[in-house]
Amino acid sequence: MAKSYDAIIIGSGPAGLTAALYLGRAGQKCVILEKEFPGGYTAKIAEIENYPGYEEISGFDLTAVMQKQAEKFGAELVYPVEVVEMDLKGETKRVKTRDEVYEGHVVI
Repeated sequence: MAKSYDAIIIGSGPAGLTAALYLGRAGQKCVILEKEFPGGYTAKIAEIENYPGYEEISGFDLTAVMQKQAEKFGAELVYPVEVVEMDLKGETKRVKTRDEVYEGHVVI
């Protein structure tokens, strides 16, 4: 049986985490599917000097704060998981991993 969400987000980098944060704040049920680890590639960056609000922060610390905020508003993070197939036709979108099927109105 498929797990149902308002939105399915593929990737937990800054864009995915920000999408999850705002969807959650709007009362939308969302899941983030991440292939490797929370924060994606950004979490590997030793020093970020150009992110608004921070003079300097590690990618790991930045994405950890973003993940905490997204989860505070109800976002679910699933990792490590690889998307193997998507069906984006019709009103309900389907995203398949090796172990699960996710359904949602939107895929980001």
